[in-house]
Amino acid sequence: MTKETQKRTFYLIGALIIIAIIQTLVGIKAEAGMQKSPGAGIALFYQLQIGGGDSTIWGYATLLGIAPIMASWLLIYQKNRKVLGNVFLRIKPARYIRRFYWYTFAVTAVTIAAIFVIEFLLIALLYGSTQLFNPSSYLRMVKVIYFSQNDLYNILIFALFSSIGMGVFAVLTTSIGLWVSRTPVFMLTGLILSIFLTLGPALLDQVTQGRMTVFLYSIFFTTLVAPGQMTFGGKLPSANLWFAYLLSLVLYSFLALLSTSLWLRKTRRGG
Repeated sequence: MTKETQKRTFYLIGALIIIAIIQTLVGIKAEAGMQKSPGAGIALFYQLQIGGGDSTIWGYATLLGIAPIMASWLLIYQKNRKVLGNVFLRIKPARYIRRFYWYTFAVTAVTIAAIFVIEFLLIALLYGSTQLFNPSSYLRMVKVIYFSQNDLYNILIFALFSSIGMGVFAVLTTSIGLWVSRTPVFMLTGLILSIFLTLGPALLDQVTQGRMTVFLYSIFFTTLVAPGQMTFGGKLPSANLWFAYLLSLVLYSFLALLSTSLWLRKTRRGG
């Protein structure tokens, strides 16, 4: 990776962080005039995440437009410019792509984790009311879907699992991008895929009348990248959140592996 391509990746990361800061400040300003309960800051943090009441469409679109492709656009660019053929003469295709996937996962997961830290610090410094309770009345009575009733444990697990989930989703997006012949189209792949994986399982759950809820909730997009943030089909999911998240992780990883394996097979055949 050249210095120029590294700069472009850093620019995308910087843009994502700046937009997250702006959205957090807007959320803090919107809540500033309201009466605050002791855990209001914690509630605001969750409300700013995907599926939260204070998340915005432009923030959602920007996050899912940039995060899944910011570390992997170079791989797709190289493929579409027919550069990968020369690279594959020096290193095995599977090894090269595997390295790129690890890079994509690490950059995406660390960036999302950093954004969570920045958001929480901004809320703590500018809004306050970030007391952590055990048990948490907010989690039990308002959020309802959670990993632990302990505010500290739940927020740490949520941030960790969301970061890992977005990293896995970035790898899946990249694996789908291997089939996309135009780089500008690939730039929209993460956003389009996230919409499909949000609406698709929800609609199928209605069609199957809840008979496949556990499986469909596990492939529901927010289960992977924002576990516990959304109900499913207007009701609480019957699956345990721990189980649903881990199954989601396995399913998304399998889809990425399958897509990559099929593409590599096609490439070996000269397709």
